[in-house]
Amino acid sequence: MSNVYWVGVRQSDIEDTGDLFKGSITIFGNNQNGNIAYCNENKRINHNIVNKECDLFFEKALESLCEKDDSVRFMFYNPELAYQYDEHIKQHTICLNSYQLLTALSNKQRSRFMVSRIVDTIPFVVLKGTECTYESIQSYFRDYDEFVIQKIFSSGGEGTYHISAKMKTNCMVTDTEEYLVAPYIKDSISLNTHIVVFDDDIVYLPPSVQIITEINNIVFVWCSKNITNVFYSINISNFNSYCKNASIFNKNA
Repeated sequence: MSNVYWVGVRQSDIEDTGDLFKGSITIFGNNQNGNIAYCNENKRINHNIVNKECDLFFEKALESLCEKDDSVRFMFYNPELAYQYDEHIKQHTICLNSYQLLTALSNKQRSRFMVSRIVDTIPFVVLKGTECTYESIQSYFRDYDEFVIQKIFSSGGEGTYHISAKMKTNCMVTDTEEYLVAPYIKDSISLNTHIVVFDDDIVYLPPSVQIITEINNIVFVWCSKNITNVFYSINISNFNSYCKNASIFNKNA
């Protein structure tokens, strides 16, 4: 039997993995079948923002498993989080890239600059919060009238805002913080994929479509696995080419 524990957001993320994992430590789960969950069906948190109590729960669960079994191994949904724990936790972690590479990829500004060298990319600028007014943004993109403002470090839509004319942005941004700003592309399809890069191989996992919902101008994102109808409206060869270029680029990073 595997001695690897999945460490991530949802227990359901590994429901189709068979006996690949012995158990899991997750934010959301049912505390059954080897699952150790912070939230049950009666408790819900926004997992896209820092939660010190949840972080402590994960730390204690990881420490407890290490104490019980020195051969235990952990695989993180977000490997960057492994670096916030003691060294012996990292020693029990598999599939862990360097901290420098992980932080570079999670930095939207740096990763957008890197990817723009090999993939067609929506035009963008980096602006301070004081510069994120509608008039200022439109001076950079005069052919557009709606825009997206993103925090440099953010995920799941938290820290992503959709703005249009006469909309006040001062409640969305911090004056001294930097933001990634780009035009809002209407009637577009955003695809998401995962690529596993080994030393001697590259594996491309099936793509999904990013589903976008707006609540008070905050853009929340999740993914749908059903993309059958989407392939009729995109150039899949271009998509595959972009995936290949990006994976080779990151493999050599």
